[in-house]
Amino acid sequence: MYSQKLFELFIETMRENYAFSKQQGMDWRAIQAEYAGKINEQTTRDKLFRIIGDIVVSSKDHHTKIIAESGETLQYRGTKSGKVVAAAFKGQSLIKDQNDYFNLFFETNYKNISDSLLHGKGSKAANGQIEWGSLDSSVGYIHIFSFTDFAPEGFSRGQQIDSI
Repeated sequence: MYSQKLFELFIETMRENYAFSKQQGMDWRAIQAEYAGKINEQTTRDKLFRIIGDIVVSSKDHHTKIIAESGETLQYRGTKSGKVVAAAFKGQSLIKDQNDYFNLFFETNYKNISDSLLHGKGSKAANGQIEWGSLDSSVGYIHIFSFTDFAPEGFSRGQQIDSI
């Protein structure tokens, strides 16, 4: 009963709040019908975590994830942008470390957003991790650089989230 209620709550929450349901082809009623039969009174917390994880992964949205109490995370990891940047790294020889290359890529991307899109007039908050501004008189832009480091070093993940 517990697992069924949690599953129903998950589906209801996603149906009401997942912003990209249409774009990602997420038919929540069909998903509920497909997976509900896999859950019964004997379903363990771990099994429920895996079932919900399957659904999260099927969204093909690397910004959506489920985290177990143990800290294990299930999410889609086949991001096109990551593959493109990795391929670009392999095609060059100037920067030797792939992490350094990724950092340079994202730093350049963030600078382009600040300088080109927002023309240097964006406002920043959350330790510089969120920037927003207007593209024109009718379009606003919000860029979240990272979902970490919202507060200075030394603050817990909970304190980081609370800070925003």
